[in-house]
Amino acid sequence: MPKYPKKTSTSEAYKIELGYLVVDGVVKESDTAFFERMSGLISFYGAIVQTNSLSGIVFVLNFHLIHFLGKPNVIGHNMGWTWLATILNLPPRPVTAYLLIAFLEQASYAFYRKYGLNFEKLIKLILEKYIVLIPNSNIASKTRLEILCKEIISSGQNRIKEPTGLKLAP
Repeated sequence: MPKYPKKTSTSEAYKIELGYLVVDGVVKESDTAFFERMSGLISFYGAIVQTNSLSGIVFVLNFHLIHFLGKPNVIGHNMGWTWLATILNLPPRPVTAYLLIAFLEQASYAFYRKYGLNFEKLIKLILEKYIVLIPNSNIASKTRLEILCKEIISSGQNRIKEPTGLKLAP
């Protein structure tokens, strides 16, 4: 467990726990920068989750080259569904709406195809019960999440927009 400087305020210690960039025990990242960074990471995660296979993707981990050639995606739909359910079972934080938007923009096409009506029920749950719990300090992201959820429901399973880059050209 990290030790915080004695002069750290409660809100600053909370930000350190969440993962804000810290230099010498002092938070050096604005809320906006943190939200954008987390949204980028979750968007990347959503893009990985929605793929069926990691064929041809190369990862560099600890300076070792690992090649996945035609192997099934072990971080597939099930892991994404688990992440989404976990987020919705936690009390919302200011960053939550941003994360849900980033994830759903990438993975909703694949989730609608795989889970169908259950995914639609989950989106309706977000609209009816979860959005009201999000703090009003994030009204813009809250509104954007509401619009995205309504678009997903109104477009339906067969007409939902395929994400850019789902199919890579040879």
